[in-house]
Amino acid sequence: MAERTKSGNADPPTGLYFFYGTLMDPTLLVQLLHLDKQPELRPASIKGYKFKLWGPYPALLDDKHDDSAVIEGAVYNVESVEHAHALANYETKNYTTGSTTAYYADGQQPETDQVTIYVFAGNRRDLEDGEFNLERWMRMQGRGKVLDDLAAKKAGSA
Repeated sequence: MAERTKSGNADPPTGLYFFYGTLMDPTLLVQLLHLDKQPELRPASIKGYKFKLWGPYPALLDDKHDDSAVIEGAVYNVESVEHAHALANYETKNYTTGSTTAYYADGQQPETDQVTIYVFAGNRRDLEDGEFNLERWMRMQGRGKVLDDLAAKKAGSA
C-alpha cells in the first residue's frame, strides 16, 4: 500500500512517478514541463488501488480490501525539482504524494520499481463512480490528432 507523504513546505520528490490519468497524455507533459521532446513513458500497473472520478479527473484511492485491484498507467522519470513542482501544482492540493510498487508491462528490466503516486486527498463526497478514458479526455482537449498520428504510426509498422 502507499506510504503517504504530505508535501507541506518540502520539495516534492524527483524520480519515478506513476501516472494513471491525464498525465499519461504526452502532449500535456511536454506543455506542463516545457520539454523539448516527447517524454518516455513506460507502461506499468499498480495494485491495491481503485478509481473514482473527481469531475472529469481520476482520483486514486487506497483499496486495501481488494488485492486484485489493478490500475493501469505509465511510469515517467521526473528529473528535476522544478518538474516535480509543476506536477504538484497541476495535481492541486486535492492530491497528495505516496509511494508504491509499479509492475512494468513491457517485459524489460527492471520488472518493478518503487514509484511516487498521487492519491486523492480531497473531500470524498466530491467523488463519483465512473471510469477515466484517456482517449476521450484527449479528444475533448483538442489533442485527438496526437492519437490519430500514433495509430497511423502503429499501423505503418505492422
